[in-house]
Amino acid sequence: MFPRVLDGAHTGPALSLGTRERGDEMGISLSILLIAVGAILAWAVNAEVSGIDVQVAGVILVVVGVIGLIASLVFWSSWGGFGNRDAAGGGGGQNTTIVERDRPV
Repeated sequence: MFPRVLDGAHTGPALSLGTRERGDEMGISLSILLIAVGAILAWAVNAEVSGIDVQVAGVILVVVGVIGLIASLVFWSSWGGFGNRDAAGGGGGQNTTIVERDRPV
């Protein structure tokens, strides 16, 4: 029926164990995108728009992108970036969950 989890942390059906969530990878990508768009607006666009200063908006996007990039790198280890890797190639770490499926007899 439902998979049995040995550490007792999960009681329902297993949801993609062993893979990262998609949102983990978007932090760095989104930060680089913000930096690139902000740099283009700040230094490559010479347009005049009423009600907004395009260069200031670009600088703000660059600053937000840099802050997001730094935050992503700081929290990288919490989602498996640089961290303890098993040199023996066992594939598991200290937070590994083992799932055994019950098979009908």
